[in-house]
Amino acid sequence: MKTMNVIGALAMLSLAGAAQAQIWASAAHNYIQGLQEDGSALPVERTNTANALGVPENDDSFPDTINFVSLGFGGKLTLSFGEQFKDNIYWYETTWNASTGHFEHADLFVGSGADPLSATYYLVGNLSNLTEGVPMSLATVQGNTGIGAWDYVKFVDTSSFIGLSYADGWDIDGVGADPIPAPGAAALLAVGGLLTARRRR
Repeated sequence: MKTMNVIGALAMLSLAGAAQAQIWASAAHNYIQGLQEDGSALPVERTNTANALGVPENDDSFPDTINFVSLGFGGKLTLSFGEQFKDNIYWYETTWNASTGHFEHADLFVGSGADPLSATYYLVGNLSNLTEGVPMSLATVQGNTGIGAWDYVKFVDTSSFIGLSYADGWDIDGVGADPIPAPGAAALLAVGGLLTARRRR
């Protein structure tokens, strides 16, 4: 019986852990293209918003397949995850040869609302392509607003001109977030803890 209790506790903890798995952007909204540094339009192959969805390739090698979407200077893109999220945003930007001085920046916002156009957005902070993959915490904006569940994440390019005519601003490879736990996840963890405690007696 004790063995069954331990197995049950482990199974429940596993289910609760699965409920916390990271989620990835699944839909793109309100893509407003900026321009390349020379004022020309972005190359068509860099404007496919589907490249910002799902698990990122996280590959900055050159040459490479175009697995990102470019915002262009001043461009914008909003993403959603098919469910609400909280706590952290995990972002992956693609910049070929970033170490040569091709520096890019973007403001990150989170939004709350039923529709991506009418949602209210709050600034989280400014991102740099030199710190790709470092999670952006939502703790401050959640504390300031009292909002703990978000619907959208929005990127607005804030890159400065760098003297490269072909430069195209912020490039999104993939974006992840922490999901809101399923209603039963906390209960499963609690029950698992009780069963484990009973096993120790």
